[in-house]
Amino acid sequence: MAAGLGGLSLTLPSGKDQLHGLIVTRLEVTVSLRRDNHVVWTGQATTVRASGTRSGTPSVVATALSDALLTWFPRQLPGPLSVP
Repeated sequence: MAAGLGGLSLTLPSGKDQLHGLIVTRLEVTVSLRRDNHVVWTGQATTVRASGTRSGTPSVVATALSDALLTWFPRQLPGPLSVP
């Protein structure tokens, strides 16, 4: 199957076994002081991965998101991170 769009051509795989669903995962981390629950740091990271692949397994996704977030700690993030 091919779709043309002003000179752009996209060919999709013909076998259904080659298609994977995409899963959006977001991790939010809040660090607060134990003595009074005062929030001292927050961060968010999001990734989109193909389900049924090694890079889409929960442990790989969790590691990628937490590593990306915690490299910023204790600096404040400019906004939510997008992790490839």
